[in-house]
Amino acid sequence: MSRTSRRRTVSAAACFILAAGLTTTVSSPALADHQVWNTHGSDYAVSSAAYDELWVCDREADDNAFRIEYFLRSGGGTRTLRDANGSASGCGHIDLGSQRLDRWCLAETGELCGGADYVRPTVSRPH
Repeated sequence: MSRTSRRRTVSAAACFILAAGLTTTVSSPALADHQVWNTHGSDYAVSSAAYDELWVCDREADDNAFRIEYFLRSGGGTRTLRDANGSASGCGHIDLGSQRLDRWCLAETGELCGGADYVRPTVSRPH
């Protein structure tokens, strides 16, 4: 089954900020502000509707680290965001500031992202 076909809508969860190697607790993102959801099994990634914040959430206790690889509209190559605490409560988070997400790929340990695996986010509300 392809990565794209495994994507489905999921519910919101509490998230952690992961920036510059530091982790800080934040409350759950407001549903209206965080509308782009893609899944990989039970793992998922969320982008704000403005594409300026990203969350990555590992929900599978399967010893496979979950990450997103992404490109920004401004260029600069591939970047990576991970859920640093594995399947424990909380998510990896980054505020992109004035930059905007262009494309992303959701992957686990051992999976490679390339070409068609990078998708442009589309706004959708979780069910």
